Amino acid sequence: MKIHKDFIQLLGYSQSFGDLTVIPTRIDADDVNCEVEFQTVNKLKMTRTVVRKGKHDNYVFSTSINNVPFTINLQTGVIKKKRERKE
Repeated sequence: MKIHKDFIQLLGYSQSFGDLTVIPTRIDADDVNCEVEFQTVNKLKMTRTVVRKGKHDNYVFSTSINNVPFTINLQTGVIKKKRERKE
């Protein structure tokens, strides 16, 4: 299955992690690999475009920006911060 989503389809899926806001702007994926483009905005309102490529696990892609790990569901566009367990 091929997935292509652009900014208009991903408009409501931005997520804030502390001082960093991550906005997905483009998703391209096939059955194995994906490419996701993000806009990031920091507390100083500086924007940056970040592109991440790699393999996904059942259309869930794990990545990080500025040492903030998160996952994005390639089919829905939902971004979730990865939670680390402390034992």
